[in-house]
Amino acid sequence: MTSPVITDHEAQAVARLTSTLRKPIIQAIVEVLANRWQKIETVADAMLIGWLLDNAEGVQLDVYGILAAELRGELSDDDEYRRIIRGQLAALQSDGEVPKTIQIAADLILETIEYTQLGRAFYQLQWETATHLSADMRIRVARILDLLAPSGVGYVAVEGETPVFRYDSGPGYDNGQYADVLPSDL
Repeated sequence: MTSPVITDHEAQAVARLTSTLRKPIIQAIVEVLANRWQKIETVADAMLIGWLLDNAEGVQLDVYGILAAELRGELSDDDEYRRIIRGQLAALQSDGEVPKTIQIAADLILETIEYTQLGRAFYQLQWETATHLSADMRIRVARILDLLAPSGVGYVAVEGETPVFRYDSGPGYDNGQYADVLPSDL
């Protein structure tokens, strides 16, 4: 929850003066003090917003990465690195619930995730994409997915080009290309 930033201290301060204090000299003093306070609040707010994860760039983002135990390494794109940091933090707070796992995976990969339960202690995450994840990104996503999997539960993550190869309900196979399986700790 963020607190609202007041952008018109001067006008609000003058409006709050009682009729007995509405003398030109008092009003001028109040305007000067309120104007200075406005400048201080504007700078303080800009500093606060600049350090939020959403707005952090470069070294500021690297600090968040260190705190999340996710170093930048080969990632040069700040937006991609920010997604990894968010995924790492979300995975560390996750309790293994399916909707959270799907949402975190979708936020990481920026694709719609298809979840399939395969037996009691195994599931599959699958997505179709026009562009595959980079090798470094695949390793990072797999590491975060490992954190999401509850203890004793296995998973497989499948990335396929659109249209992905699938079995159909009848004899034979659907059209599509083969998919890649992301590495996991299994």
